[in-house]
Amino acid sequence: MNTDDTVDRTIRNQRYSVWPGFAGFGLWGATWLGLAYILEQQFGPLVEFPKVAGFVLATVASFAAWMFVFSRFEPVKRLKLGSELRAIPVTKCKLKDICVIRFAHDPLEDYAEKSLPIQFCEVAILRHNGRPLKLIISFGDAARVREWAEQHGVAVDDPQRYSSRIREPETRQ
Repeated sequence: MNTDDTVDRTIRNQRYSVWPGFAGFGLWGATWLGLAYILEQQFGPLVEFPKVAGFVLATVASFAAWMFVFSRFEPVKRLKLGSELRAIPVTKCKLKDICVIRFAHDPLEDYAEKSLPIQFCEVAILRHNGRPLKLIISFGDAARVREWAEQHGVAVDDPQRYSSRIREPETRQ
């Protein structure tokens, strides 16, 4: 028995960034601190129970709404390839929900050094409902995603053959 068949493969996003979440949290906090300052200047100290309770309730409600919105637009950190596709931390995708898996060039490829040891491509998982899930992965991971898709009967769109490229070691002259 092949040990690769017993565990789900994990494909990591090579350009996962957490700064939008931190920036959004900072903006949320600055907004509520500013609002508290303005309310205190206009109406006096917020020490009475109804004022405090209303302010705290509005703050908690806005935080819950912000978390919901942010979780809908959070980038995919990694994929787990098993009997179904799991995009962490976003969602699970049943096989019937996936239209096609599309491979394309790395959007930052024009700015990257050509001598990097690992080259990347973009993979987009297009679903029947919902926004596409996009990741930047290595060519080796692209081959693993393609292999998984073919095993599970998911359509693959790879006209440039990113999922079958192997980088040859450069020779010095």
